[in-house]
Amino acid sequence: MDVTTISVELGGQVFAGPVLLGTVVTVLLVAFMIVRAAGRRRTAATRQRETVARHEDAVSAYRASAADWQQHREELRALLDATQRGGHSKAPKGLDLQRGERVYFTTMATLDGTDHSAPETGLLTITSRRVVLQGEATHVWDLDAIAQIRHAGQDRTLIRPCQTCVWVGLSYAEGPLTRMYLEVVTSTSGTARTELVRNVAQGLNDHELRRPRTPLVPEPAPGLGRRRRADARAWYADKVAETDTLRSLVDGTVRMVPTQPRVPKETAAKALPVAS
Repeated sequence: MDVTTISVELGGQVFAGPVLLGTVVTVLLVAFMIVRAAGRRRTAATRQRETVARHEDAVSAYRASAADWQQHREELRALLDATQRGGHSKAPKGLDLQRGERVYFTTMATLDGTDHSAPETGLLTITSRRVVLQGEATHVWDLDAIAQIRHAGQDRTLIRPCQTCVWVGLSYAEGPLTRMYLEVVTSTSGTARTELVRNVAQGLNDHELRRPRTPLVPEPAPGLGRRRRADARAWYADKVAETDTLRSLVDGTVRMVPTQPRVPKETAAKALPVAS
């Protein structure tokens, strides 16, 4: 049997004596396993903290995107309702509607100033035929005459009233919604209202399918110590229960709308056959 001598210094005194080599190896192996297990637990604890932080960031991002998605959904539904009804006939004070003209939307806006004039703020009205700003003076841009439109951010749009005209800039309140109405009336001017309704309905359906996904709760990291493992399991159960609340931020029902207008039977019966 292998025997070795070991010296140990305690309190300034040295103690020496024979020790079995197998005992030393066993002690060292046990110590190594204890240190390695402790290191694994520390690594697992770090991994769990990182998992928790990433999930909380994902939840915060989801809450923000869900709020934006719901707001945009309501704006699109309001836009679809306005186009289906063809707007309304109640004009702002001082604006006389033309025969058959309908009002889609009104908001406050500012017309960019030029070298010879200062910026002008007033009421912006978007109708089925015109874009009108009522400020110190009344500025009118007929939809049929607008040559080009360009958006410069969420709350500012550049309009070129005719092919030879210079660009004019409009900054407006209720940015995303105003921008949508401007896009609708300028991109479909001169087309049938059925096509206008179809385009808006398709945009709403596309938005319904782009709803944000609820973040999944990650499983606790493996290798945790007993106490931290219990805490991680409690955290996991709490976050799984929170998922139902998060889902409620986005309506769980996909509400698709028809993109083809319904034609009354009487109208369909009177339709003429298409010439070959």
